[in-house]
Amino acid sequence: MGYLNNADVIVANIHKVYSSTSRKALVNILDADYFDMIIIDEAHHSAADSWLKTLKHFNAKKVVKLTATPIRGDDKEIDGEIIYKYELADAIKEGLVKNIVAEDYTTEKLEFLVDGQLVDKETALEAMDKKWVTRSVAYSTACNRTIVEMSLRRLNEKRRQGLTHHQIIAVACDIEHAKEVKALYEEYGLNAAVVSSDDPEDAEDVIIEYKKGQLDVVVNVNMLGEGFDHSNISIAAIFRPFRTLAPYAQFIGRALRRIPEGNDTIDNIAHVVYHTELGLDDLWTFYTGQRTKAERKKVLEFEYYREQGKKQDRDVGEVNAHGKVVVNTKEFLTDGVASVYQDEIRESIRLQELKIQNVADMMKAAGHSESDINEYKASQKRSLDSEITEKRNKLREELIREELHKIHKEDIVNRVEELFVETGIHPKGNELPNRTTSVFLKNSGTNDAYVIKYINSSLKNRIKRGIDEWEAYDFEQARTLLPQIIQAIYEKIRNLEG
Repeated sequence: MGYLNNADVIVANIHKVYSSTSRKALVNILDADYFDMIIIDEAHHSAADSWLKTLKHFNAKKVVKLTATPIRGDDKEIDGEIIYKYELADAIKEGLVKNIVAEDYTTEKLEFLVDGQLVDKETALEAMDKKWVTRSVAYSTACNRTIVEMSLRRLNEKRRQGLTHHQIIAVACDIEHAKEVKALYEEYGLNAAVVSSDDPEDAEDVIIEYKKGQLDVVVNVNMLGEGFDHSNISIAAIFRPFRTLAPYAQFIGRALRRIPEGNDTIDNIAHVVYHTELGLDDLWTFYTGQRTKAERKKVLEFEYYREQGKKQDRDVGEVNAHGKVVVNTKEFLTDGVASVYQDEIRESIRLQELKIQNVADMMKAAGHSESDINEYKASQKRSLDSEITEKRNKLREELIREELHKIHKEDIVNRVEELFVETGIHPKGNELPNRTTSVFLKNSGTNDAYVIKYINSSLKNRIKRGIDEWEAYDFEQARTLLPQIIQAIYEKIRNLEG
């Protein structure tokens, strides 16, 4: 309790604040008037039972709710008065997040199998309903293949003409469907994996691989909503209908984190790719703010098929797709960014081809044979592919190092937190720096600063270089050394009592 009473601000997740089973939860150890203000992040969850009971226990005079998704999962408004609002459009204009282009695809002819007969969409809607049509499209291999191919096209052009190792995030109806989508991506040579809320341990491993750049695509089911940030995601591929705005907006949001070193006209454009007949146009319209909140109630009538942890029968029909792929492009800001993106891609390709052609023309003028010229062109293409592969590998190495650094930091923070809890020594006390003979450590001032300095200097001395110069194997060595270093700090704390 002492360290809580000495704090001006207490940061905790809801599981530490409220629990019906833990006596250490804040609602069980703090008085009702303990807080003057409560700030709730991700406030679209504030209607959850745990938050309602928390707010009932604490009678704070001010409750501030923060959210990027101001609609609850049940499509109701969040309680409270809006005192500040920052529009996504403003964030895009000011370069804080990526710009957004939505592309819905279909083929010239779609046929649905109804009662043993192939019929067009209008007939299928009359015979069945909109839910049946959207689910049938969602589970259709032919329709899914179209979205895989179109998202792959965007991925390839971004990787070839951009500056970053771009990746795809996809969302599926259920686990079996996600596996089917994964298999389709693998058919085209991409490394793909599935994550779901059913297997959080496996999902954690997949996410680490994904952030390292070792996966091209991650297909998720009921995961990777809020709180998952990875700037290299620039293509959001949707393979399922959505019923409400909140999960739809959260999914698109995963592709919006800006790439600091990226090219604004290629790298910092997020593409949302989906099949036309998934019925997502209304949600896009709401998402871009073109309709009022009241209209939302009237339009969002269909429900999507969703896995609830058990295998369920699919109430869907077979869908046949024929003819050319037809695309409809929509922009978040209607600022022409889609055209600028395409122009930039075409210009980049044109300059590459022009450079090769100029040399080929000079070779022809110098009397080289046609076969020599063709071999030169082929070698330049191989060289370009090699450069792209080299760039991709370099970017992957940087991603791996960045992720290992993050894991290393989290490991230290968790171990240090556990150390202070187990020993009872106050992080902001000064016993450790006061008792040391090291001038370097004595200048730490507080126990927590001392511990961090001790860990970092110990690792630097043993690995023989600073963390900025570490390779992947150095992080692995640090992982094995850290328990020994922490144990040495435990001994120093015990000696304080002696």
